[in-house]
Amino acid sequence: MPIVKTSLLQDGDTPVAATLNQPYDDVATASATIDNTNTRDNWITRFHFAGNNACNDLYTFKYQGTADFATNSTSYTTINVAGLSEAVLNYAPSTNEILRVESSGIVSACTPTISWDVALPLADRGKPNYYAFQLLLTYNDGGPSATVSLGEWGYSFTTASSVRYVSASAGVMKNTGAPISWQTFQFSTTLRYDGVSGVRTYEKISLQAKVYDAANTLRVSRNNIVAVRAKH
Repeated sequence: MPIVKTSLLQDGDTPVAATLNQPYDDVATASATIDNTNTRDNWITRFHFAGNNACNDLYTFKYQGTADFATNSTSYTTINVAGLSEAVLNYAPSTNEILRVESSGIVSACTPTISWDVALPLADRGKPNYYAFQLLLTYNDGGPSATVSLGEWGYSFTTASSVRYVSASAGVMKNTGAPISWQTFQFSTTLRYDGVSGVRTYEKISLQAKVYDAANTLRVSRNNIVAVRAKH
C-alpha cells in the first residue's frame, strides 16, 4: 500500500474541494492493496475499528460496594455480595480461539483462628493458614451444562513471622498475630478451545473462594471479572 500524501496549503492559497478531498480519495483507492509498508508495529489499533468490527469482545462483572462476602466453606463457593460474581458469556468459540480471563478484588477484615495444626501430617500443618480463589467456566456441548476450573490461586491469612502458641486442647497451634486484612488479589489465565467450531457454548465465568480450615473466615468486598475474547 503506498503512502498517501496531502497537499500543503500556504498563506494566500485558496483551498478548493478537490484539493481537500484528494487525500481521502487516495486512501480509499490505496487501501485496496495493503502491504508491509503499512503493517509495521502499531499500524492499526482498536481505535481504527467501529461497531461490530472490533477485534476483541469484552465480558465483565464488577462489584464496587463496601459490603462483604464471608465464607468458611472448605469447598469452592461463588462469591456473592449483591449478586453472584459471574461474567455472562453465551457465545460459541471457534477452533483455536483464545479466551483470556482476569480477576481482582479486595480481601477485607479476615478472622483466622487456626494457622498451624500439629495434628495434621507434617507436610500439611501450615495449610489452615491458606485460602484460595478459583475461576470456573460453565459451558455446554448441546446438552447439560458442565464446568471446568481455569485455575486456582492461593493466599495466606497471616504472615509466616506471626507469633503463635500451642492450644492446651488438641495440640492446635493458633495465631496471635494480626491477619493480613485489606489486601488485594489479582490473577489471570488463558484458555484455548481445541474443539470443533460451533459445538461448544461458553456460558459464564464464576469467581469462587474457599478456606482450608472451617475455623477460619474469609471476607471479600470489591471484586471483578474481565473476559477478553480474541475474535478471528
